[in-house]
Parts: sequence; structure tokens; C-alpha cells
Amino acid sequence: MKIKYLPVGLNINGKRVIVVGGGRVASMKIKKLLSAGARITVLSPVLCADLKELSERGAIEHKITRFHPNILGEA
Repeated sequence: MKIKYLPVGLNINGKRVIVVGGGRVASMKIKKLLSAGARITVLSPVLCADLKELSERGAIEHKITRFHPNILGEA
């Protein structure tokens, strides 16, 4: 039987996590990642209102860019 999702338990407390995209779906995922203690860097030309607020408060870092593989070393 082929499974669609693989549940994984990770300790991401204090770890940097890169999220590509700044929309509603990214916002929902980022809130869960923050509750797990992750340090979030968002790569997106624009942010939805919720993420803009988190960025302004310093809860997440926002890099105004589209994703490209070379950015991973800079994030």
C-alpha cells in the first residue's frame, strides 16, 4: 500500500527553517513551526497580512526574493 504522507517527528526548536512563499498556506504552516520553536526565514516577494505582522514584530525574517537554489546558502 502506498501512503500519501509520511508523518515525521522532528525537534526543530531553535533550528532555522526556510519557508518558500508568503501566502495564506505558508502562514498556517509558519504558525505551527513557530509553536515548535523554529527560527523562520520566509523567501517571498510579498507577504500576506498575517506574515507581514509577524515580520514587523521580528518573529520571522523576510527575504524579499523568489526561490532559487543559490539562496539557500544566504538564508
